[in-house]
Amino acid sequence: MKANLRLKAIPQSKAWLRYLLSAWLIFAILYGALATSPVQLAKAQTTTLTLSVVSAADGTTAIPNFKYIINVDNTSATAQRSPDPGTGCSPQDPGYPNSCDWVSIAGVASSSPIVTQGDQSDFASGMTLPEGKYLISVLADGYKIDGAHFTVPLPDATPNVTVMMQPYDLPDATIQAEVFEDVAPTNSAPDVPAERGIAGFKGHIADYIDEVTTDVYGDPICGNGQCLSQCYVVDAGVDVGIVSPIDAAGRCPFRSELPANATTIDTNLP
Repeated sequence: MKANLRLKAIPQSKAWLRYLLSAWLIFAILYGALATSPVQLAKAQTTTLTLSVVSAADGTTAIPNFKYIINVDNTSATAQRSPDPGTGCSPQDPGYPNSCDWVSIAGVASSSPIVTQGDQSDFASGMTLPEGKYLISVLADGYKIDGAHFTVPLPDATPNVTVMMQPYDLPDATIQAEVFEDVAPTNSAPDVPAERGIAGFKGHIADYIDEVTTDVYGDPICGNGQCLSQCYVVDAGVDVGIVSPIDAAGRCPFRSELPANATTIDTNLP
């Protein structure tokens, strides 16, 4: 069986026309995509710090007079995300361990170097700093000490660092702690009814300087300076109050072990 295959020649002028139309179409598609894509412009940066200090009460009231101190922020970094060779955090790297900024490898610095200190007049025309990470702490009359972390280069804006300071009087709060048996099982959580609260334990509060002995008003903490745990009962969200322990070890009673009319502070077991 013989098949006849016929080919029809396309005139050369028409072939070139098709090529031109195809090229034009491709160009139009690419140009349209570029024209509609947003252009990401690099933000201008500067090494000059321009500072604004305002009240945190409204975020706008300027604090004109203050003192400040700028420290190097040497709290390590997390930019190195892998222990692979070449990252600086591999034992195979020639500079290891000094080349690794992880706290677990580099450790925690014992102090933070002071870069400069002064008052508001130092920022009349901005302050130029070397590239790096910093912490500025600010002190002003009528406000709690506050501050801000920042990194140089900074955004080229005025201001490019803002410190918001909390005005006095600061709102107070109450610290409450629970002391309990942690034996069934040992999991750092009270498992009722297998575990009871325990009275007679002394609590201590410490800040970064030393033990705290007074409250925000200057009075001894817990009234007499001795914060001892007590048996305190709550029934369905209603405070029953302080009750006596059930034994010399200071173990506290459950609500079901108290009299039905136990609704006042200093209720004692019969």
